[in-house]
Amino acid sequence: MPFRYISRRWNNILRINQLALITETTLSSPFEASVRTIMTTNPTPSVPNSLNARLQSRQSKRNVLSKSPSEYSTNERLLNKFSKHLLPEEIEKFRAELKHLDDNEKKCVSFLFKLIYEKLRGFLEVKENWDETKKRNMTNKALAFLSEFRDDYDINYQYKPKNFTLLHKSVETRNVTFVRFILFLYKNADLDVKTSQKDGGKTPLDFAIYDQNAEIIAALEAFKTSTDESRDVRDFCASFEVLASKNEIFMGELQNVLKQDKTQFDSFMNTLTMVMKRLVYQRKPFSNDMLCLATQYELARNCDKVQSDTTVATTQEEESKDGKPAPVDVDRIPIHRVLSLKMEEILDIDTLYKSDCNFYWFRQNFMKNPLWLMSIPAPPKKSHPKTADAITTGTTTAITSTSPTSTTATTTAISTTNAVRKENIYKELFRMIRRQGRKDTSKVREAVQAIIDFDKDSYKRILKYHYKKDRFKKKTQQRQDEVDDGLRAQVKEYQLVTISLFSSDAFFNASQMYDLDTYLSNLIIRAHLLDKPFQDTMLSIYNDDPTCTLFFGPVKTLKRCKEKAQMDYHKFPFPSSAQVIDMVRSELNNNKTTIISIFFFYF
Repeated sequence: MPFRYISRRWNNILRINQLALITETTLSSPFEASVRTIMTTNPTPSVPNSLNARLQSRQSKRNVLSKSPSEYSTNERLLNKFSKHLLPEEIEKFRAELKHLDDNEKKCVSFLFKLIYEKLRGFLEVKENWDETKKRNMTNKALAFLSEFRDDYDINYQYKPKNFTLLHKSVETRNVTFVRFILFLYKNADLDVKTSQKDGGKTPLDFAIYDQNAEIIAALEAFKTSTDESRDVRDFCASFEVLASKNEIFMGELQNVLKQDKTQFDSFMNTLTMVMKRLVYQRKPFSNDMLCLATQYELARNCDKVQSDTTVATTQEEESKDGKPAPVDVDRIPIHRVLSLKMEEILDIDTLYKSDCNFYWFRQNFMKNPLWLMSIPAPPKKSHPKTADAITTGTTTAITSTSPTSTTATTTAISTTNAVRKENIYKELFRMIRRQGRKDTSKVREAVQAIIDFDKDSYKRILKYHYKKDRFKKKTQQRQDEVDDGLRAQVKEYQLVTISLFSSDAFFNASQMYDLDTYLSNLIIRAHLLDKPFQDTMLSIYNDDPTCTLFFGPVKTLKRCKEKAQMDYHKFPFPSSAQVIDMVRSELNNNKTTIISIFFFYF
């Protein structure tokens, strides 16, 4: 019986070591002798020991994107672009203020954020008598100051009492340059943080929309849609809104053609709905636009009717004869319920990998279908008996009361109770997937437990085994640019950020373009160059061993590598694509019978 539980770790180690076989490619840098640093960090200010310890603890837990001062070369420090606008005396004066901080660690850190915020606020708040030169000079001071204390400040810190973040203040003062600088400097900036309720609970985007500042709106939108996934979500939601509008126009025009005859209109739409139900249930090709039209009509017709239809469908499913579920009357249940039944059948973990055609049909028709964003009646929440009794008692008391206030309260309570709670259709799909995931996890757990029970002594030996490899201690060291002769970026991140900051295009992100296009493309070329030598090396090691079988997979595609870099490694140091290490792949299986022999075979 082949065992595959431990092979991936072994393969990753081999892949990292094999990277040294390829000579490093020398690339000419088009950014040489270009703009200099603005994204630097000077040594931590002189503050009490308790605060220093707190800051060091914070820094170790913060985003791994942040670098320590030792990782910056001299020419990367704060020297050129904005240093002439920020005098050394100003930095020393601010550091002197930090010496008076309290020894309470939590209070110190919070007060440090407060001091930095107030200092930057003074640079950002523009006075009416300032000319453009003065305004630009103060903006440069703010840029230099934030660069100086980059790692000592939490960009999502909310200043009391209005709960403003630095991004809120930047948008409020209409400082486009500083807004873009924050978004480039801090990848963990939260655009959804709201001000206090007294100030309207506004986000930075709310301020920008109120001021009708197109440049800041574009900068915030570019930050929100900086990955392919976020852009896909945006386009998906936009396509749903467009399709819903088209359906409304179609149904309105259809009623005009039928001269507002509701009977004929309902007859036509009911026929279309029945046809779409049967096509979905029988897994036949169909038009997504027609399916969305029929579903939108059915949901808009009567939510109560749809909810009762759902109850009928559930009752039919529970009925059984000879241990088998009773056949479902497709014509009596709503479309979203037909879809749910079909998804439950296709995505069943027991048959998922045995029916490729069914999954292909699902992927082609439903993977990117706007139908998932439609709202349906949510399943009723499970309530405890005590809660239900309390609600009943309260309603009875209110009804017997004769005062107008009690009558109004009773009416409101009844209307709230009878209101239909809604949710998006995709939530039902998520619940279904989680159920199948739990089922699959339990099966894997049982299989592993069977192996352990077969050889418990070996399992105990494995638990006591300690694997040490000092070369790669952390995940941040398991990178393509950390190994000998690995592919290294030919340009610094600060150079690319400077170019992006002063670009006229708010959506242009030079560091992301270099990371996901230039660097990753060169990495893919290396992977294809390495694939054949890697396979030959693996075969020379294991080809003569009769107890193992070796399989090779294709080189990971550029699209998949980009997805991993954006989804899994976006918080890692630049270039984040260097974290993708499993580009050339193999699978090593063996037929050994004991768990200990399997374990030491791989390690």
